[in-house]
Amino acid sequence: MGELLKIDLTYSNYHTVFPKLIIYLLTLLGIVLIIKNVVNKMKIKKTAKKEDIHNQEIDKDQPKEKFNVTMFVGTVILLIIYGFALDWFGFLFTTIIFIILTTLLYIGSVNKKAILISISNAAATTMIIWLVFGKLFDITLP
Repeated sequence: MGELLKIDLTYSNYHTVFPKLIIYLLTLLGIVLIIKNVVNKMKIKKTAKKEDIHNQEIDKDQPKEKFNVTMFVGTVILLIIYGFALDWFGFLFTTIIFIILTTLLYIGSVNKKAILISISNAAATTMIIWLVFGKLFDITLP
């Protein structure tokens, strides 16, 4: 039984274990969310027939959320640039710039307060990740 829980890896490959575990966990949680969403939609369809008039009145009063194309496209572009820039500039600098730009994109305005928030958020987050994973756990960062 003890051999089932033992991982036989060389030290240089230790950093590959954690991302695989996270991928499996996120996949499992994604499947759970999809099942939960399907079950909720089935329940809503059953009750919608009974409360159709009531739901129409509620929908008129609530603002509708729209898909923001600018944020989606901006995020995809920033992620692609971030992936290439990691090789050129390294983890710390690239991640700080990426988080600053992403935060400004999602805040929606570029003013003194937004810039200060994004810089402090980026510096703190990147340094904590670098210290915890890169130094404390000795995991290789890109």
